[in-house]
Amino acid sequence: MRLLWMILLAVLLADPAAGVLIDSGDGGGNTSPPADDPGFAHVGRRGGLTAVYVGNGWVLSAAHVGFGAVAIGGVSHPAVAGSRVIFDHPGGGDADLQAFRIDPAPPLPLLPIRASVPSLGDEVILVGNGRNREEGWLKWQRLFGRAWASGSSLRWGTNRIDLVGVDVQVGGRVTRSFRTEYRQNDSEHEAQGVTGDSGGAVFARSAGEGGVWELAGVIFAATSLPSQPAESTFDGNETYIVDLSHYLDQIVPVVRPACTNGLDDDGDGLADHPLDPGCDAPEDVSEWAPELPCDDGLDGDQDGMPDATDPGCEGPSDPDERGPGRACDDGLDQDGDGLADTPQDPGCSDVDDPSERSAELPCDDGVDDDGDGRVDQEDPGCLSPLDPSEQQGGLVCDDGLDEDGDALEDYPEDPGCSDPLDPSERSDALVCDDGLDNDGDGLVDTGDPGCPVPEETSESSPDLACDDGQDNDGDGRIDGADPGCDWLLDASESTPEQPCDDGLDNDGDGLVDLDDPGCDAPGYGVEDPACDDGRDNDGDGFADWDGAGVGAPDPQCGGQGSRAAETPTVCGIGFELAALLPLLGWLRRRLRGDRCRRVARAAILVPTPGARG
Repeated sequence: MRLLWMILLAVLLADPAAGVLIDSGDGGGNTSPPADDPGFAHVGRRGGLTAVYVGNGWVLSAAHVGFGAVAIGGVSHPAVAGSRVIFDHPGGGDADLQAFRIDPAPPLPLLPIRASVPSLGDEVILVGNGRNREEGWLKWQRLFGRAWASGSSLRWGTNRIDLVGVDVQVGGRVTRSFRTEYRQNDSEHEAQGVTGDSGGAVFARSAGEGGVWELAGVIFAATSLPSQPAESTFDGNETYIVDLSHYLDQIVPVVRPACTNGLDDDGDGLADHPLDPGCDAPEDVSEWAPELPCDDGLDGDQDGMPDATDPGCEGPSDPDERGPGRACDDGLDQDGDGLADTPQDPGCSDVDDPSERSAELPCDDGVDDDGDGRVDQEDPGCLSPLDPSEQQGGLVCDDGLDEDGDALEDYPEDPGCSDPLDPSERSDALVCDDGLDNDGDGLVDTGDPGCPVPEETSESSPDLACDDGQDNDGDGRIDGADPGCDWLLDASESTPEQPCDDGLDNDGDGLVDLDDPGCDAPGYGVEDPACDDGRDNDGDGFADWDGAGVGAPDPQCGGQGSRAAETPTVCGIGFELAALLPLLGWLRRRLRGDRCRRVARAAILVPTPGARG
């Protein structure tokens, strides 16, 4: 980067004077706008120097020109206290460029400010309040130049750019600039900056065919030749001009309100007044409008996309950031989870998602994943759409577990669950799902073979002889209490190995098991003991308990067919008296009529084989 030190700064800071010095005519012309006016009326006088009005009450000038009232069109416009801004030079320090407000503002349109560096050779128009010149030529050494004269008038002239992109240091300020060089007759109205021109305007055409004039720079310094006479201009003199494009990112926010800066500040595809509906007037400081939901600078639907960035906004004038037909951007809770649209509803990956539901989220997928008839947030097992399961620990009827061992889980599969919030899978109203052993067989609910399903109305089963609650074999014993039932699935309460519990008429008397008087109990060994066998077993002329149908009953049977002998009952005391058997045999025969009483007195009892004690 080329760095120059200015040596004739005083030339531009001297006494108030007229316009830029021009080579054409007598030097007194160009005090009215050219036919192709770049903005002549915007240039005014600031304390004997120059300032440029750019619109909206703001002026630009060289910083060394100072702060104060500006006369534009012969009218003085006071400066607004506290409004002065001196722009920074990238890399550090101040540039020789300032802006400040004047009030009232002159009735002039906005002045376009160039956004790019002018090109070498571009023709420019300089406008300033510099000195007039004398007629004729001033000879110095072998050179012919122009002498300055007194007088004052706003004047314009022309030149061409011969240097760009140079940083010029004047005093303590460094300023990015471009340059023109004075060469007699090099342009129609060849101009050079002189005393009073600091802060003057330099206009260049925008690029391309049909380009318009733009404010490209502000005059801030000039040079002269070594030993050049005072108050003169010769070929080779240079004018240095602030390159406004270099400071545009600082200038625009200050002097250009949002509605006149040529930028689409709110990103809605429309720039400035009157195109952007957020701009009520050119002076509007924002392209946003609080009354326009799609142009208020806010994310009205909280989807992370404000205004024009929100696909729900079809334009800045759209009354709502929501998009009808967009499930994740319509403002509606489509899936009933209490959350609407992106990003609130986790089922919405973005505003273009066609559904608020998500197949990856069991509590936001629109499916009854646990089969309880409740979907997603309607299911008490879902605490939120992000819950990983519709089943919830702590909810007995909605936890995915079989708490009552009936091989059925939760509501509605387990009939003990009237609702997912039911605190127990058991039900007092269901005999086979109440947790009780209702038939006393030691088995509970579906663990009982009488309960094939929890809905069964009884733990007893009419199809299971050992679990039907009936005394099927008439032995006075029911189901598990019957010795004929080894287990509840036994097909019969009868026992084939037990003649008195086998369901058969083993003695052919037409009576079966306990209906047979020969059977005292189901476990009795035979249906025809001695007192029910139809014979006179003791030869006393009497048979059985009932006379066997041919005579009188044997009194020794005592009316009981189950007695095993027709002989009298004998009491015995054991083997201790074995040595006395001969004597005891004799005593037995003698005392037969009243043996029990007498033997009791002698404490002698003799057991008789087959007798019941």
